[in-house]
Amino acid sequence: MDYFIIKKTFLLKSRNKLIVSGTIKNDINKPMSEFDNLLVNNIKIPIKEVNEVLIDDNSYIAFTFDLNTLDENELNNMIELKEKQELIIS
Repeated sequence: MDYFIIKKTFLLKSRNKLIVSGTIKNDINKPMSEFDNLLVNNIKIPIKEVNEVLIDDNSYIAFTFDLNTLDENELNNMIELKEKQELIIS
């Protein structure tokens, strides 16, 4: 099973995006292109884009989500993610 370990969540209202940054912990080093969804409170949230973000001189994976595709509960759940929280990624 593959996990995404949260570092930080950013809300970019000017671009209508939510960015969740962190690192991946997996068993077989899958390429990034094989990850399509983040599981948040038993709901699969589709990843729109995969980028990289620099936080405190460290590089992290940044998953981008379009705010137009998230309902209010999904958005609230993602905004409330805590640093070092582990989520299943598929």
